[in-house]
Amino acid sequence: MQSKRYLKTGIVALVAIGLCVWVTYRLLYPDATIHYNDFVIDSSITWLENADDGDFDICRKDIVDKDGWFDWFIKDRKSLEKIKSRKLLTRSELPGGTGGIKRYELKFDSNFSMMKHPKSRITERMIVENDGENQFKVLLADYPKVKFEGVERSSLPERDKQQITAIAAKVLKKVESRDIEFFKRSYAKYATRKNYFGWNEYWLKAAKNPKKTRELFEILDKGNPTPWKLMELGVSVPVGRTGFEAGGTEYRFSTVNNGKKENFKLLIFIERDLYQNKSAPWEFYGLWWRKLEMKQEKK
Repeated sequence: MQSKRYLKTGIVALVAIGLCVWVTYRLLYPDATIHYNDFVIDSSITWLENADDGDFDICRKDIVDKDGWFDWFIKDRKSLEKIKSRKLLTRSELPGGTGGIKRYELKFDSNFSMMKHPKSRITERMIVENDGENQFKVLLADYPKVKFEGVERSSLPERDKQQITAIAAKVLKKVESRDIEFFKRSYAKYATRKNYFGWNEYWLKAAKNPKKTRELFEILDKGNPTPWKLMELGVSVPVGRTGFEAGGTEYRFSTVNNGKKENFKLLIFIERDLYQNKSAPWEFYGLWWRKLEMKQEKK
C-alpha cells in the first residue's frame, strides 16, 4: 500500500513538474502566431507557418504566381530566420473576386530573430482569394515595410565603410557644385529599375526627388555654410525587402543668414541589391535633410 502511495505521489509530482515546465516555456517562448477562428485569416496564417518551417513546396500548392513573386518570397523568408511573433494588423476586402470568390489584403505585424531589438518589426502582407470555406489561393506575399530600432553602428566591415564614405564624398561635391542634373539622372535611373511589387513608390515619394535637393541648394546659397561634419556612418540594413542593403552617412552643417545661425542634418543613402548580384557594389540612391532645433546642436 505504501509503495502504491509513493508511486501516485511520484506521478503527481512528475505531472506538476511537467506542467510548470510547460507554463514557464510558454511564458518565455509564446506561440509565434495567434489564430482567429476565421477561415481567411487562419488559412493565411497556416500558409505563413508552412513558410516559417521551410515547407515551400506545400506553400506552392496554394499560390497564383503569374509575376514570379514566389521565388523572391522564399529568399526573403529564409533570410529573416526564425519567427518570434506575428499578429494581425488589418484585413480589408479588395475588388477583383468573382463567382463567389472574395479577394482580401491581410497585413501582419511580425518580428523575426534576425531583428535583435524588440521594437524592430516587419509588416507581412498577403493578397488572397477564397470562398470562405474551402478554396484558398495566395496571389501575393511580401514584406513591404521594415522598421529597425536599436541598430548597432559598428557592424559594417571596414571595406564597406570606406566604399560608402567615398560615394558620400562624391555626392557632397555634387551638392557643393549645385549639380541638380546629377540628382535628376540618379533618381531617373533608380525609378526605371525593376519595381518589386510596387515598392518603388514608397522610396521615390520621400527624399529622392529634385525638388527636395533644390531646397537644400537654396539654403546653402542664402547662408554662409560651415564645412560638412561627419557624425555617423549607418550599418547595412534591409530596406523594403531583406535582399536589399542600405548604408547611410549623417552629416551636420550650419548656415548664418542675416546674423541668424541655423543647424541642419543631411543624410546620404547608399544601397546595393544582393539578390540581383551577390557582389553588387554600393550605389547612391537618395538624400534627405532637415533643420535641427538648437537643443539638438550638441548631439
